[in-house]
Formats: sequence, C-alpha cells, structure tokens
Amino acid sequence: MIAPVRRWKVGGASVAGEAHIRKGLGCDDAFAYAITGDLVVAAVADGAGSVTQTSAWGSYTVCDRVVTTALGPEFLDWFGDVRRGEAAPEGLMEWLFQQALGALRARARDTGQPIAELATTLAVAIATPEFAIFAQIGDGVIALRQRDEVRTVLIEEKGEYANLTWFVQSRDAFTASFRVHTADDVTAFALSTDGMAYKITEVASGAAFVPFFTGAWAATEANKLGEAELEAWLTGIADDQTGDDKTVVLAVLTDTDTDTDTADDATAGAGSERRVQSRRPPAYLAPAAAEVEG
Repeated sequence: MIAPVRRWKVGGASVAGEAHIRKGLGCDDAFAYAITGDLVVAAVADGAGSVTQTSAWGSYTVCDRVVTTALGPEFLDWFGDVRRGEAAPEGLMEWLFQQALGALRARARDTGQPIAELATTLAVAIATPEFAIFAQIGDGVIALRQRDEVRTVLIEEKGEYANLTWFVQSRDAFTASFRVHTADDVTAFALSTDGMAYKITEVASGAAFVPFFTGAWAATEANKLGEAELEAWLTGIADDQTGDDKTVVLAVLTDTDTDTDTADDATAGAGSERRVQSRRPPAYLAPAAAEVEG
C-alpha cells in the first residue's frame, strides 16, 4: 500500500471592481502564493483607493517580497524554530512584514514617489499540514478550517470611522494594526481583500459565511477553480456599493496517493516549487509628466 501524501492545492485571482472599470483604471489589489514541498506561503494586498494606480504597485511589491523572503533560508530556518517552540511567531512575522515595508521604501526611492502613494494593506499565511501562522496589517479577510470548524481570524477592529484602515507604511502600523495568529491542523484557509467582505463574512461581526468557504475549498480541491475560472467567478459576483476590487487566494490540504501523481502536479515531490503572482500593474505616468510630454 502507498501512504497518502498531504499536499496543498492553491488558487488565486484578482479582478477590478466596477468603480475602477468605469474610470478606465486597473486593479489595485494583488496576490501571490508559492508551494514548496508541504509548505505554502500566500499573501494578498489592497492598494489604497485614494492613490489608485500607484498603490497597485504597492500591493504588488509587498506580495512579491513576502513570497520571495518566505522561501529564503533565513525565514525557513526561523520558521523551523517557531514550529519547535524555540522562537516567537510574532517576531518572525514582524520581520517578514518589515521586509515588505523595506521593499516599498526601495520602490519609492527608486521611482521618486512619496511612499504614501504606494499605500497598501497586507495579509499573509504560512502553513504546513501541522502548523500555520497568519498575520495582517489593515483590513481584509483571513479564514481557516481547523478540525472541521470554519472561522475568521485577525478581524480588524474598526473605530469611529469604519471606512478607514491601516496600511503597511502607515506611521505606528506595527504597533496599532499588526497582528498574528497561530493554529495547528489547519486543513484549508483563504485570504481576501475587503472588496469581498460583504460576500464572504457577516459584515457587522466579521464572522465567516461558512457556505462560501466550504464550497470554494471543495471546488479548489476538485481542480475546478484555476486562475481563469476564479477570475470569471469573481467578475460574476455583484459588487458592493463601493465597487471595490476583489481578490481571493484559496488553499486546501489534500491527501494524494504518490502512485497517481502526474508529471505536471505542481506540488509533487519535496523539492518541487510553484509560484504564482498577480499581473504586474501597468506603468504609471504621473499627471505632471504627462502634461510635459504633451
């Protein structure tokens, strides 16, 4: 008999909301994920609508840096220490988010932009079949399935102004908004920007709308939600009143017989790796530059 191997199946997509489409703008959300052996890392980010187009580069940049850093030896060694209880998960994830902030600062410096024009939220998941860490700055949705219970975690506490959120580069973001959650035996998780919150949570409480997640994870496990299918599905979901962009990453743990693996199984084998990232935003031309060239 061949013992089943536990592996992650993951899918992700971003689509522009109706408000951006009407204005001829692109999507300010971004996502990225990678699978290597039994480890999955995923990130979603929501660029600030107040600086649309430039913030798309902010969200893209932090997602790219999170995945690149989390696959590096320094992070993986530290993650091993956390799994063994020899290091605090908060320190590891704060370091990872600081790497993302450093990438934002580097991009602002290289392009001559104020870093505020790259404003973005960030939600991250790092998971193996036995142990997972979730972390977040800003709003968005993180949901997980643990021992057949589906719930959201790290729900942002809204103050007097419900429309406001924290961004990675915001002053005091790491003291006021950065939060971390650990869990064992997670069999599925989802990351989403807040453009989907009205569809997948009870907006008042932030609690998970369980049928959405169970259905989405089942479709992911059955290989029915590739990126193209996810994009079409997200596009077909009616926007909320804000017409915001919509992004989701879905991950589900499956048991796969090794003798039925195919050569194109992206997660097959301990040394294999698969990376996926949202499309690079279009080049942004500042209005002043456009006027000079015209």
